[in-house]
Amino acid sequence: MWSWLISLAAGGIAAFAGYWPLGAVSTWATRAGALARGIAVLLGVALLLDAPAAPATRTRPYVALDVSASWRRGSDTTAWRAAVREARDADADSLFLFGDSLRAGNVPTLPADPGSRVPGAKPEVFLAGSESAGTGTGS
Repeated sequence: MWSWLISLAAGGIAAFAGYWPLGAVSTWATRAGALARGIAVLLGVALLLDAPAAPATRTRPYVALDVSASWRRGSDTTAWRAAVREARDADADSLFLFGDSLRAGNVPTLPADPGSRVPGAKPEVFLAGSESAGTGTGS
C-alpha cells in the first residue's frame, strides 16, 4: 500500500513540476501533458518499488502425514484419528503421506508403513501429527 501512495505522490509532483511555473498557459493540451507525465511517473515509480498489482492472498500449505505403523503402538488409534482429522482440516493444497516413502495418496484406515523416512520432504512441509514434527524422522 505504501508503495502505491509513494508512487501517487511522485506522479502528482511530476505532473505539476513541469507545468506549474508562473505564466504557464492552462490549456487542454498542457493539462493532458501534465496528466500523461503524472501517470507515467506513477507507473514507473510503482514498478521500481515493486508495488503489488492485487491484494496478497494466503497460500495453502502442503501437509505431510506420518503413516508409519508406530501410530498403532498400544492398540490405541485416538492419536492417529486426531492426526488424520488435523491433516484434513488444514485446508491443504496437497496431502502427502510419508513412512517408508513420500507419496501422494488417500489416507489409509490404519497406518502400516514399516518406518518413517522422509528424504524428499522439504522443511516447509507441515508434518501433521508426527511424533517428532518438524524433524523429518519418526519411529
